[in-house]
Amino acid sequence: TQSSPKERGYRARVRMRFGPQGSLGYHQIGTHTHLTVHHCPIAHDKINEVLPHLAGGPSDATVELRTNGKDLQLDGRASSKPQRRALREWLSRLDLDRLGILGVSMNGKRIRGQGHLPLTVGSIEHRLSPGTFYQVNLELNERLVERLVDWVIAREPAHVLDLYAGAGNLSLPLAQQGLPVTMIESGKSAISDATESTRRENLQVNLQVGDAGRYQAGDHFFDLAILDPPRAGAPGVMAQLLMTRPSSVAYLSCNPSALARDLKPALRSGYRLEAVELFDMFTQTSHAEALALLVRH
Repeated sequence: TQSSPKERGYRARVRMRFGPQGSLGYHQIGTHTHLTVHHCPIAHDKINEVLPHLAGGPSDATVELRTNGKDLQLDGRASSKPQRRALREWLSRLDLDRLGILGVSMNGKRIRGQGHLPLTVGSIEHRLSPGTFYQVNLELNERLVERLVDWVIAREPAHVLDLYAGAGNLSLPLAQQGLPVTMIESGKSAISDATESTRRENLQVNLQVGDAGRYQAGDHFFDLAILDPPRAGAPGVMAQLLMTRPSSVAYLSCNPSALARDLKPALRSGYRLEAVELFDMFTQTSHAEALALLVRH
């Protein structure tokens, strides 16, 4: 098990809600009662620096605070037209220079400042738009990516298929090592970010917008697959992957029960569990990321 370098202050992304009095906070557990938060023990220090200065937004609108450890970006979310208007006005009044905020957006669209957050993982500088997912624990994600790259390079694959690829957290470092990579991702902002990152890093990657959950055997050539599915896992996808008999499958999961379910057919089909490692991404909780490597006999 890889422990988090930080027990507290590890979350680089938090979403908070404005209460009736305009203060930011969370709902109390199991209720809709608003709890004002001026300092969140698990949020990154960069986020906590600005929390006391972020008041006055419209009730029930939310703000996601995103940091790369150095820069900060805000993305506001609102549903109704009056709420969107009030939230836009609030975002427009923020003193970005004084607060040290790189940029603000609303519902994913840039309003002021820089429209994306740069994040360096290893030697890759990723571009992350407001709607693009990235791991909340920056330090432990570094170790996770390093471990996966070591595992994949040791297998010497001819071509890597990355399903649920996001912005390329797991596959762009492999492309940097000279491996041919195909990325499949349904999020257009993530693919757009990956396109910009590959251009800037001068990487050769086959980027495709598509639903990884609908992958069918024979859609792409590869001999090693990477999966990083949502919490529900990828049972149908695993079955399709196994039909092509890849040499190896690396599976990253935030849900141990889904992972165990999806690995069973592989173990019955002539694969062995070569390695599995837990990454305690979410300290103070029962959740963790599990990285498993399947190798064909």
